[in-house]
Amino acid sequence: MAPTALTPPVDVVSDGSACEQLGCTLARLVLAALSWLAKGAGKLLSWLWHASGAAYLFDFILEALKIVAISVAAVLIVPWTLLIAIRIILWVAKECRKRIRRPLWSKPTPRRGFEEPRHFHPFPAASSSSRGSASSRTPLYSNYGTCADSAGRAPPPRAPPPQPTNIDQQFVPPAKKSSVTFQKWYRHTQTCLSDKPNLQEFPFPPIASCTECKDKAVQGQPCHHAIAEFFQQSPEYSRQWLRRERKRWHPDKFSQCSDTIRGSAEDVFKIVQELYQLDPPI
Repeated sequence: MAPTALTPPVDVVSDGSACEQLGCTLARLVLAALSWLAKGAGKLLSWLWHASGAAYLFDFILEALKIVAISVAAVLIVPWTLLIAIRIILWVAKECRKRIRRPLWSKPTPRRGFEEPRHFHPFPAASSSSRGSASSRTPLYSNYGTCADSAGRAPPPRAPPPQPTNIDQQFVPPAKKSSVTFQKWYRHTQTCLSDKPNLQEFPFPPIASCTECKDKAVQGQPCHHAIAEFFQQSPEYSRQWLRRERKRWHPDKFSQCSDTIRGSAEDVFKIVQELYQLDPPI
């Protein structure tokens, strides 16, 4: 029957819409139940965590890891720090040793030409070319005025030189290192130093020139390098012998002599002291 104008409208609910509403309600209930269960499970697990002591165990593990990290860092850093410190100390010790072992005298610059020695026996100078190389060799004198030619031929006879007054003028360095000259000079020094108050001239070693700096002696005082090399020709050259020589040439033992002799003794004392410190023999 078709509705007329006097019939009121009636809402008709379909079966499909009712099912959808029921499904939505059930879904909301399930989600609420799951959320409540999740919260309860979280609270339960938290209570069990603190109640069982696992939190303290976790903190202990973290502290142990921190200690291990610090130990590893210390093992890696401390050795490098010690190595750097040791290298710095060795470098400082090396520099100090170099300054201590520095010679007491300054090495003069080599000269192009040599003047004739005024206080020693004259050595014939070798003739040199324009380039500076010697074209001929001169014979070297042996001990106490005897000489021999480099080719083995006997030299022409010559008058003996006048005997000088200073002891360092009485000797000529030999062609090769020999202890004969040193022994004779050593005996002469014992004779001179036995009467120090009456000592007029200092007994310098018999050195005419220095083989290291190529310098000539001036005013009867040889070069320090040559004196040091001359002392090494002693047959008794040893550490104990150098210790005795230091005492023998100490400036305090020349207090009764003049200032010049005392200064010369101090120079020889410094050379012996330098030999004792730089190159101590066995």
